[in-house]
Amino acid sequence: MQHTKILSIISAPIPEVLLVLTILFLGAQSGYADGALFDPAINYPVGSNPISVLAADLNGDSIPDLAVANHHSDNVSILLNSDSTFQAAINYAAGNGPFSVFAGDLDGDGCKDLAVANAVSDDVSILLNNCEGIFTQNGAYAIGDHAYSVFVADLDGDGHLDLAVANAAAGTLSILINNGDGTFQDTINYPVVGGPYSVIAADLNGSGHLDLATANPGTDNVSILFNNGDGTFQDTINYPVGDAPFDVFAADLDGNGHLDLATANQQSDNASVLLNHGDGTFSDAVHYPAGDGPQGVTAADFDGDGDSDLAVANPLSDDVTILLNNGDGTFALDSAYTVGSHPWGIFASDLDLDGDSDLAVACYYDNSVSILENLTGPYTRPDTLFVGNSAIEPSCMEAELPIYLANQEPVSAGHIVLDYSEAGWPFHPSDVSFAGTRVESWNPTLGVIDSTTMTIDIGFFNLSGTPLDPADEITRDIPIAKIMFNDECAFAGEMWLQPPDTTTLCAEFDCFSTSLVDTLGVLYAPDVTFDSTKISGYVPGDADGSCTVDIDDVVYVINYIFMGGPAPVCESKAGDANGSCGIDIDDVVYLIAYIFAGGPEPVPYCYIPLPFEKTIVGNASLSIAGNANEESSTISLTADRDVQAIQLEFAVGHDVVNVRVESLVDGIETFYGYSGGVLRIGLLDLYGTHMIPAGSNDIVQITGANGKLELTNSIIVAKGGGHLNSSVSEQASSGILPLNFALNQNHPNPFNPTTEISFSLPSDSYVKLEIHNIMGQRVTTLVDDYKQAGYHTVTWSGRDDGGASVASGVYFYRIEAGEYSDCKKMLLMK
Repeated sequence: MQHTKILSIISAPIPEVLLVLTILFLGAQSGYADGALFDPAINYPVGSNPISVLAADLNGDSIPDLAVANHHSDNVSILLNSDSTFQAAINYAAGNGPFSVFAGDLDGDGCKDLAVANAVSDDVSILLNNCEGIFTQNGAYAIGDHAYSVFVADLDGDGHLDLAVANAAAGTLSILINNGDGTFQDTINYPVVGGPYSVIAADLNGSGHLDLATANPGTDNVSILFNNGDGTFQDTINYPVGDAPFDVFAADLDGNGHLDLATANQQSDNASVLLNHGDGTFSDAVHYPAGDGPQGVTAADFDGDGDSDLAVANPLSDDVTILLNNGDGTFALDSAYTVGSHPWGIFASDLDLDGDSDLAVACYYDNSVSILENLTGPYTRPDTLFVGNSAIEPSCMEAELPIYLANQEPVSAGHIVLDYSEAGWPFHPSDVSFAGTRVESWNPTLGVIDSTTMTIDIGFFNLSGTPLDPADEITRDIPIAKIMFNDECAFAGEMWLQPPDTTTLCAEFDCFSTSLVDTLGVLYAPDVTFDSTKISGYVPGDADGSCTVDIDDVVYVINYIFMGGPAPVCESKAGDANGSCGIDIDDVVYLIAYIFAGGPEPVPYCYIPLPFEKTIVGNASLSIAGNANEESSTISLTADRDVQAIQLEFAVGHDVVNVRVESLVDGIETFYGYSGGVLRIGLLDLYGTHMIPAGSNDIVQITGANGKLELTNSIIVAKGGGHLNSSVSEQASSGILPLNFALNQNHPNPFNPTTEISFSLPSDSYVKLEIHNIMGQRVTTLVDDYKQAGYHTVTWSGRDDGGASVASGVYFYRIEAGEYSDCKKMLLMK
């Protein structure tokens, strides 16, 4: 059989989880030990080109098993769980090109059946379970073109599980209502612009009915369809996310009880988070970096701190990115875990029943499913009042001291008094917050900080009379109050010092006034235990957050400036070593002088205006000479004094491929990287001992830059610091031809009415450049001719071969040049 190009998958929770989707895969869990969250992946063979995976109890033994949709072998693999390992796969035939699989009790016999979306045969296969994990086909239902995702949920509220299917090429969402016996009524289709690739059901507006959300790569957004309560849906409401979202997942990410959305964005290499306002409207998307070409996303508590983290499957980097929740719906990159080749579908579940969330990943080219076993393990708080949480690591974003209450009986009121006069805090507590706590909705709540007596007075009482329920596995990990601290990134006054561990601090608290009131009005004192939360400001110059300033920080800042590495901690403030309100080669020189030559300490302030003269007396000029035969450019420097470091920025205007930068000065190293159309080059000695001598010197050779180098910015730092006045005496084109074939993204995109498409040829070639619609039909041919080596640009006016204007939508442009071919998408919007 012949299959279409693979584009996306949907990974989603089992129906039981869907019904309580407010908290996904949570339990009382501990902070993990230093090191990795997961063991190395274990791979299990399945069918050909697995693309979607889910975990559910398929044989009735209360242990989650696996079901995997195999795109090219047209079947579904079942792997039964046996003592946390999986038996050999048993395969069951589905339709043509299975793309997504989901489990639920479709025929009402209490066992989980399977629904499979088939992208090639454009239908949904139903596989009924005999309750022992053995399946038989029970028909297939025709739906829209390219069925890429199926979700099982009770959409009409009658107690039977229905189906929602995303049809990418048709641009529709199909609803199939269950008759109650595992058969389904005729399909009802809802239009979704942008080609939906993924669908998930969740109560997004708090109505008690399950709404739908889709990921639409053609329009770079998600669509929300609110449920009318009877399984019919309102028109779509769209929210922009990253570029080409291939998967969407719903979970309570900011802990406010409302379901938020996360997407995996294939072309922008990131995940987008949209926080729910509580009524089904969402805040603007916030983007977090993932691996290469992410196509699957799921949420679960991976680090055991009680909030939902994100896991993103990255097919082009063969790994899974973990984004840890800061507790408020913002995320920090934890690590990437290697799995099989081209991971697509991803699913979180406690596969080994040890109380934490593991991961199952469908690996397309390995014909396997990878299992990542979580090392966090279960954790239970003592039944007491806890001040602090050792699972919170110090960072700029977590300047708070949480207070937890593990109450065994209902509580009507509470009063907590803390004395920090002997604590020696370098930070002043600034506020008491009840946001995101168990008593957030109570009235009144009280939080008073007296900086004179150094006491904190916290009280809470609910005039409605509703008590605080006994703490369970979830609520005992939700604070009842949070002591907030001044912005440690501002770094002023008492915040200068590195604070001590609060184990010592908390030992000085006077908690004798702390009391609780039960529902009978009886006042009693709980046990109070102090955990070792660390609250820490940044150390100036400590770019990597290691709490020391050393050569690692020099390398970290260089990596950030020239190679697109992560930003220094505290919103980059720690990397601004000289306080100039920016980070450049100056800060590298400043750090080297401090570390190796006894120079001044890095400063904690960003000065505006600067209290020192950044440019010193002295002059330097740069010249660029190209050599077309050797495909290289040489940069020369003439300076009237020794130079310690240079930062050069070139506008390139196209992708840099295989560029090499070589220092021509003994003892001087080069650092370089390309991003956003700019090639950045740095030259210096990491240890500050070698200089570029005064006079005229060839300093660096650039090879393979693929065209004209336009110097847009230069910073020339003299020995000991300070800029030299610099100029460019000659700016010559290097005349270098492209080193590789390339097809660039059209510009503008989206466009109306015209757009430009550029391509590069390293040698003379016969070129064919065509436009196709989303159905694969040729619209027009832009180039069908022999072209010389070089850079070429053509314009498309949005018309077909006959000169007729084409409709709005997604189009593809494809180039063939000799043995080279490539294809990209673009969006015409009228």
